[in-house]
Amino acid sequence: MNRTVKKMVYGSLAVAIVVGILCILDLILGIPFRGTTTLDIVLLICCAIVGYMGFNVKREQS
Repeated sequence: MNRTVKKMVYGSLAVAIVVGILCILDLILGIPFRGTTTLDIVLLICCAIVGYMGFNVKREQS
């Protein structure tokens, strides 16, 4: 796999994980986004999609 593609895939996975953790913390504690439940659920779904796509590309390119 090309070096740039690896960086992009790992970067997207890292961002999906960080945003997912922030959304889970917001659902539990209400700290980063002030407890907007709809935003948290939509962002968690988006993180799951981006994480799945990144994992799938990583698996196919290896």
